[in-house]
Amino acid sequence: MWRRYRRLWPLGLLAGLVILAALLPPDRAVEPCGLPGQPSASGNGMLWVRVMAMNGPFKVATDAGTVSLRLMLIPQVGMMRWSVHDPRGELRWEGTVQEGQEFEETRQFEAIAGRWLLRMSLLGGGGLYSYCWTGW
Repeated sequence: MWRRYRRLWPLGLLAGLVILAALLPPDRAVEPCGLPGQPSASGNGMLWVRVMAMNGPFKVATDAGTVSLRLMLIPQVGMMRWSVHDPRGELRWEGTVQEGQEFEETRQFEAIAGRWLLRMSLLGGGGLYSYCWTGW
């Protein structure tokens, strides 16, 4: 009997994600990232699997100035981890958010030319994320 429904699980998953997105509070709208003419990179979305990693890179052209990262994580099931690495590969910021908690913070770093990397991973469930890199 279950073999007949095995092909339908992707539709069920999609329907569940649509329902979850509809239940999200409207006050969690993503703010614009950066100012006009200011270097920026952003991303937002939903992670929903047992274990998933996602990278958010940001390229900085000069050592002068500041790099800023605004990060928002809302794990609805399971937990989310993040880490920020500078172009030299050094860990600059990391943390974990548990199910039922909301995390939103902005950190500033001294600019180092090269590719900065935000790594996010989800363990055992689903959640929302939003990030905004800016440099000046």
